[in-house]
Amino acid sequence: MINNKVIVEKIIKDMESSVMSIAKLKKKLNGKINNNNLMLILKNLEEDGKIFIGLKGITWTHSSPKHLKLMLKDSLEI
Repeated sequence: MINNKVIVEKIIKDMESSVMSIAKLKKKLNGKINNNNLMLILKNLEEDGKIFIGLKGITWTHSSPKHLKLMLKDSLEI
């Protein structure tokens, strides 16, 4: 289920518009994740503050702090 969460997260984060309907998300997933699991994943992402689910659909709200991005940019991966 963790892989599924990562897949859903990536699709929502990389969406072209600011809002994506649940139906469009399901279409992009091509039936890889069943409806119950998808709803649990979306609930979890909303509780984590990464997405907002409104009347028009899903919006990505999470952003990494800029200082962390700068710090990691020149870091050495081991």
